[in-house]
Amino acid sequence: MHVDLAHLDQLFQNDRALRNEWIELYLQETPQYFEQLTEAHRRGDVQAMTHAAHDLKPQAVYLGCTRMHALLSTIEEHAGTRGALACEDAIAELAALRPVIAEELRTFLQRA
Repeated sequence: MHVDLAHLDQLFQNDRALRNEWIELYLQETPQYFEQLTEAHRRGDVQAMTHAAHDLKPQAVYLGCTRMHALLSTIEEHAGTRGALACEDAIAELAALRPVIAEELRTFLQRA
């Protein structure tokens, strides 16, 4: 498992309805942010990459997804200091991790 929902449970004081609502919102809203990150990388726009990675980091914290957070931190740091090419591996790993996280969340919602 890549997701640990303990942080969300604490944030929403174990209110399952609020937690599930947040998860559904995450599943609906975040694909556009990941797409912005991918598109910025494709264009070599390090400023847009840095902003997109920074904007997604809180979501990783809320999900308890340490690997996603680490990848976003790497992208944010490397884009600003070493350029878009330095982020290629992190972008690729994040792209592979995204659907896995989404599937874990969908499975969680089905069981809730």
